[in-house]
Amino acid sequence: MPVERRPEIIGLGKAQGSRVITNFDVAQMMDEGRKDGERKIPAKVVDKLAKRVGLDKRGWLNDGEGASYLGTIATKQAMEMAGVTIGDVKSVMVATGLPDYLGVPTGTIIVENLGGNKKIQTADISGACPGFFHALKSVTDSLSNPYGIGGPQVCVAAEPASKGINARVPETYMLFGDGGGAFVMDLVDVDSTSPMFTFDFGNDPSLRENLYVPVGGSRVPTTIESLEQNLNCIRMDGPKVKEAAIRYMTEIAESVLAKAHMTLDDIDLVIPHQANLEIINGVAANLQVPDEKLYVNIQRYGNTSAASVPIAIREAWEEGRLKRGDKVLAVTFGAGLNFAGAIIPMNALPQANQSQQ
Repeated sequence: MPVERRPEIIGLGKAQGSRVITNFDVAQMMDEGRKDGERKIPAKVVDKLAKRVGLDKRGWLNDGEGASYLGTIATKQAMEMAGVTIGDVKSVMVATGLPDYLGVPTGTIIVENLGGNKKIQTADISGACPGFFHALKSVTDSLSNPYGIGGPQVCVAAEPASKGINARVPETYMLFGDGGGAFVMDLVDVDSTSPMFTFDFGNDPSLRENLYVPVGGSRVPTTIESLEQNLNCIRMDGPKVKEAAIRYMTEIAESVLAKAHMTLDDIDLVIPHQANLEIINGVAANLQVPDEKLYVNIQRYGNTSAASVPIAIREAWEEGRLKRGDKVLAVTFGAGLNFAGAIIPMNALPQANQSQQ
């Protein structure tokens, strides 16, 4: 068999906020956050709305915990699967929308938490929910480049989304969970006929203000007045985002399949961004994805932004739904409005779920 040396996934990791928050917990927090005169949304209504978009519960962080907490747990788990230590790693690329500190790469804190390595490249990538795809593309390009820094390298998403929502903004408060997901990547000898990583990206900036945080950036700094109006948390026009997400995730899925010279028949598992069950089902219907090929875990995690896909991949492997040689079609969308698709091969994963050995 002809062999080729390629960037491949050799370790998977995931993390979730340790506080389990049910739909009824969300309703209570929204009630406690009301100001005089604001309408109360009954707990049964909150539960019904949350379940309509697929949520039963989500994990939130404790006070004092941030992106690095999630990234550390996910990276440690991925390194354990890969059989490497932080001293072996050449690079840690972190996709996050809420770093521990503005201007400080989250990867530096993750590296310190894992034992330290002063000779390591770290950087944050701000790409909203498709951020992990951008980080993964950066790592695969680096490993493929003969002038690159070599491997292993870590690609991690760390999203403490609960820190960017507010109980007085109900349209987003019930949707988000805190999560982290990580891949350890390295050059591996594989069959040259096996599938390769393929990426495709797109954006529609005309929809930018339908899903964004209005203040807190350099264009509109935070003020006392904006805090009083809760403009420093995620705002969303749900109907417009839903329509655009279904359309663009469908289009990018078809585009990346064509780019990889594949059809859905070549794919073993389809993982859409876990933001909304109605969106997931809309994309699946457009692509005609059979139930056995569609992966859904939003009910346990909520929308974990850039961590959504790597969490789902690790969990699918734990459940035995992914094995070495399988091919994943993953699609996502997020603020910007950005969207991305990827063919993610499993050419170098362990043959079996280690937790079952």
